[in-house]
Amino acid sequence: MEEHRRWSPSCPLLRISTANNAEDSVVYEECGLIEIRPFSSPENSKPLLKQLRIREPVHRAYANYDMRMQSFQTWPISKPRPQELVEAGFFYTGNGDETVCFNCGCGINNWKPTNDPWIEHAKWSSECSFVVINKGKDFIQKTISKEQPLLQPKVSI
Repeated sequence: MEEHRRWSPSCPLLRISTANNAEDSVVYEECGLIEIRPFSSPENSKPLLKQLRIREPVHRAYANYDMRMQSFQTWPISKPRPQELVEAGFFYTGNGDETVCFNCGCGINNWKPTNDPWIEHAKWSSECSFVVINKGKDFIQKTISKEQPLLQPKVSI
């Protein structure tokens, strides 16, 4: 559990957890009380992922960081840098500057040097579990609220 906490501090399973004893952990999340036992079998993980609202990756081959990085060998522009895009979950399709998230399948192109891949990912795919797990819901909400107009149109009745 310490290694998990060290390498994935934003993981929703670690956010609000309390240890009952050396074998059990109980996690309180938005979706309710979840019991997680160490050494649980892989066949039990699918219901847990569903309960946490985490979908399986759309492009499973690119779930691996190195595979995503390799896809950028012919990346045509210098910014955003491939490393920034890969960290935000994107792989390069080989068409223009089109990138796709391995997890949710969201495609983004027409990148500008000032674009932040995490912000663009959150803006265009706020439900992506990769963004939620790595950046958190607060980051997503702040990103979305910055994109909304401050003034609402006046409506005449």
